[in-house]
Amino acid sequence: MKPALLRSPWCLLVLAELLLVGCSAYSPQSLAVGSSLTQTVQRMGSPTGEYALAAGAKRLEFARGPAGLHTFMVDFDASGRLVSWEQVLSVEAFGAVGRGTPREEVLKTLGHPGKEFGVWSGQQTIWAYSFDSPYCQWFLVGLGSDGQVSSTSFGPDPRCEAGNGGDRN
Repeated sequence: MKPALLRSPWCLLVLAELLLVGCSAYSPQSLAVGSSLTQTVQRMGSPTGEYALAAGAKRLEFARGPAGLHTFMVDFDASGRLVSWEQVLSVEAFGAVGRGTPREEVLKTLGHPGKEFGVWSGQQTIWAYSFDSPYCQWFLVGLGSDGQVSSTSFGPDPRCEAGNGGDRN
């Protein structure tokens, strides 16, 4: 009989994450400024998004972990050299997203959401971003039919509710 810990869905997710980390770097922390785009992709794996920046620069998105708590945005200059990187699933980054922000700008700022669902009225799509927080919250972005942010809020992340196998307390 397996120990109870090995039957836990959360434990299985952590084990899967460890296997993925063995195949590629979890964060770009070990990459030096000036590293090439090719070196970055070899080290980090395939990006989960790609965005054009000003003057031929480029941003690559690397969403991480089975719980989706970290997304790294790695910026390159026009010659394909690493300029900077940031973990964007944070309260500070969420503050850059407000009413009227275009959908494409939300993607460029926060990356792809961990979950997406519609509101009963059909007038809004909600993007949910889980993030590493002692309060186990997620950040919710409401997108109107015009493709712009109509609302943002924080709420309890369902992965932490009792019975979901992800209770952090």
